[in-house]
Amino acid sequence: MDMVDDHYYKRAEQFFADVHHYDKADRSGPKIFVGEWATREGNPTPNMGAALGDAAWMTGMERNSDLILLSSYAPLLVNVNPSGMQWPSDLIGYDANSSYGSPSYYAQAMFASHIGTEILGADLQGAGDRLFTSVTRDPAKALCCEAGECVVGETGCADSAGRREGREGHREADQSERGDDGGNEFHLRSEAGGPGGEFGKGRQGIHADCAWVFG
Repeated sequence: MDMVDDHYYKRAEQFFADVHHYDKADRSGPKIFVGEWATREGNPTPNMGAALGDAAWMTGMERNSDLILLSSYAPLLVNVNPSGMQWPSDLIGYDANSSYGSPSYYAQAMFASHIGTEILGADLQGAGDRLFTSVTRDPAKALCCEAGECVVGETGCADSAGRREGREGHREADQSERGDDGGNEFHLRSEAGGPGGEFGKGRQGIHADCAWVFG
């Protein structure tokens, strides 16, 4: 299979501006391997601003995962001892006794633990241009609740219409409560097929990965 090897080393603001880079890319050409990428801010490991840049960029890669088959963050490891660092902003710091993950490491860990099997289109309204999202769905992870009992999985959601309706009512109530503060409410509508198309009606097993940047 032919693949193009793309490399991106940017500052957070540059990734925020380029997060839709692949949204309208030609699907008839070769697939993409983002072989090296990172937000280069922080020393010796990325800081919180870099993690937001990474998270925003990952929403774009996940949203276009029909085209981007592989990606690889770089550099991965840095010796944090004096004179041990080759270049700054490495994902994981270590010395002879310990190691630690940077904020960017935990951003990647959160994405890795919320993976769907389908990519959904989404229409984000009222959130401004500093909220970056990708929406995926995995029917096997759908959550249906009734009277305090929750069932995970596609078959669980099919067991009882009452469970599905109970889950919808719970999420709709949550959305209503969050909207009462008058100013922080936004709505995300996905293109999920069948019932439960609106994000928040939890029977579709939908994940929304978000990077919300203030300032």
